[in-house]
Amino acid sequence: RQRLQYIELMAFYAGVITRSDIAKAFAISDAAATKDLKFYSEIAPDNLIYKHSVFGFVPGNSFREVFADLSPAVALSIFEANFIISSTPNIDNHMFGIPTSGLSLPSRLPKKSVLAQITRSICGKKKLKVSYHSLTEKEQPTKRIIEPHSLVNTGFRWHVRAYSEETFDFRDFVLSRFANAKCLDDEVESNELYDDDWVEIISLELAPHPKLNKEKQKSLLIDYSTNKDLI
Repeated sequence: RQRLQYIELMAFYAGVITRSDIAKAFAISDAAATKDLKFYSEIAPDNLIYKHSVFGFVPGNSFREVFADLSPAVALSIFEANFIISSTPNIDNHMFGIPTSGLSLPSRLPKKSVLAQITRSICGKKKLKVSYHSLTEKEQPTKRIIEPHSLVNTGFRWHVRAYSEETFDFRDFVLSRFANAKCLDDEVESNELYDDDWVEIISLELAPHPKLNKEKQKSLLIDYSTNKDLI
């Protein structure tokens, strides 16, 4: 079942799934991977279409998820952790018997169809035509061509890092602000190596506010597991 979930995830979000993808991901033979693809096609005959130009299967127009949860919330967590598949947790049982609780925040995720176009653009190194709600623009979303190269999770929301053909620079685009997206056939002309702000690593030194008394400064440093004056 894990391999069938992987087939579905890759086909939908990467835009193509090949026999070698499955064999490499699960350390199985090409013959076994071929059997998986054949079995999947028998279960969901309209989901995958073989495309000779990419030597693999692409999602059909009537693609529907059968084995995997392809919601953006699940898919993005898989991408972030670099997992092959994500198992469904049993909410009635706490992990290791330890109860946990989390704060429910408003969803800031894109539509599944939009995220799929963005990830296919990244995987295929193709340009992306988008309608995007910008805080500096009018009420209606603006149309633009971007060249995305990476997804970014700030801990509070997801961005895509991309070159903008409109402003001739690299910038962050918030995933939840995309109204529509379409992966084009045109190859990108940029990559992350040209994105100076992306490839340059800057080390920051953080310190408690000097106006805090010594005890409060010490408490803040303990909060970050350090006995030094800087983080």
